[in-house]
Amino acid sequence: MKKLILVLLLIPLTSGNIIVTQEIVFIVSQPIFTENGIIESKSTYVFFLNYSIPKKTSLTCAENSVITERGSSNRNIANILGLKIGFSRRWDDMYINFGDTVKVDLIIPVLRLDTLDEPYSSLDMEEVIKATIICLFKNATLYDFIKYLDLNVIGCDEFEKYSNVYSKENIFKF
Repeated sequence: MKKLILVLLLIPLTSGNIIVTQEIVFIVSQPIFTENGIIESKSTYVFFLNYSIPKKTSLTCAENSVITERGSSNRNIANILGLKIGFSRRWDDMYINFGDTVKVDLIIPVLRLDTLDEPYSSLDMEEVIKATIICLFKNATLYDFIKYLDLNVIGCDEFEKYSNVYSKENIFKF
């Protein structure tokens, strides 16, 4: 037994690098823009030793890479239009502090769609916001213990009406 303990104590003194990694794969919902309109799509992100609900939730508006026959491009319309996810209302990065509720800020810049290039200038911004909120809800509630999304919409007064506490019962009733 003493020899085993001595060997275990000497292992860290051996030469060489010990690399410890743990890949965390997040598959998230995002609103993507296609020729046929805005649809929900799943995007995959890989992180190392970084498991958190805020990280996964914030990926709703992250840049993605969609492969087409013309190459890859970012199709996340929330990201293209500059929507962002924030956690200004007290959040611990590793643990949820609100029981069954995720509190999130959806930051919407003031946009004039008519100043954007085609095909974005003809978008219905209400449709973009609704699709983003649905994806945000799905990403936040992937964990069984999360039942509600407490959403605070800021930045563009026109869309503050979407600030609400969403549940599975009311998420699709805009």
